[in-house]
Amino acid sequence: QGFERNLVREGTQKIGLSADAINGTKATIGNAYLNSIINNFNENLDVNLKLASTGTAAAGTIDITYSNWFNPKAESKYYLVPGILVLLLTMIGGFITSLNIVKEKETGTIEQINSAISTSLRVGAPKEKPSCMASETAFSTIS
Repeated sequence: QGFERNLVREGTQKIGLSADAINGTKATIGNAYLNSIINNFNENLDVNLKLASTGTAAAGTIDITYSNWFNPKAESKYYLVPGILVLLLTMIGGFITSLNIVKEKETGTIEQINSAISTSLRVGAPKEKPSCMASETAFSTIS
């Protein structure tokens, strides 16, 4: 409301941009693109063109500030703890599956399964499913 009026009469206007940083690369590219648009708009304002042509004063600049909504102090513990939990749950799922296969090899049942006419995917997928489901359940209850 009143962007041009505030810009012309008062010489200042605040604008807010929000970038969804779920995909960090897209957010950075989009934010840089918007910043260049704002800077080009600022350079092409009549007031700044007149000031730059007379050389009496430096052209006005736009002050761009950034803030994090969910971690304003950028504390690493809020980034590291969830990452470590995901890593541990993923590793535990893999370890349980490999321990299951080792147990079957020790008891001799893996040789019987290998001699059957079947692909390794059909043999391995059912063995991984319970441990993957357990780690997914644990992860969903944590978050």
